[in-house]
Amino acid sequence: MLRVWTIFWLALALAMAPVQPALAQDDPGVMSVTGVGRVEAVPDIAIVTLGVEERGTSARDATGQMSRAARAILDRISTAGIDEADVATQGLSLYPLYDRNSSSNAQVLTGFSASTTLVVTVRDLDGLGDLLDGFARRDEGGV
Repeated sequence: MLRVWTIFWLALALAMAPVQPALAQDDPGVMSVTGVGRVEAVPDIAIVTLGVEERGTSARDATGQMSRAARAILDRISTAGIDEADVATQGLSLYPLYDRNSSSNAQVLTGFSASTTLVVTVRDLDGLGDLLDGFARRDEGGV
């Protein structure tokens, strides 16, 4: 019986011993820092992303229409006094458009879609609303 109690107390002592995490190592070359920061400021720029997508019967037609629409946006941006360095093209895509033939269920090429994205940094926030309104009113002389 004494042997059982000895094993019991030994097991209990080992179970109650402080366990050091496996990842906590004494390495003088490692420093760990945790922090939280918060900054509040009045916005002074706006980043505007504008997309242009045009469709045409050929790749040339679609890209031509897309280029003209993008040029109209760039002209409006220039007229608004935005520096050319604050405008960037983010991407250009061209892909075919298909439809299904109802009788054969085969795919039929119907045209192409061309798109691009422009990213504009607007520094004059007072004129931002008018600029965005001009882009949104495409049917009223906008782009």
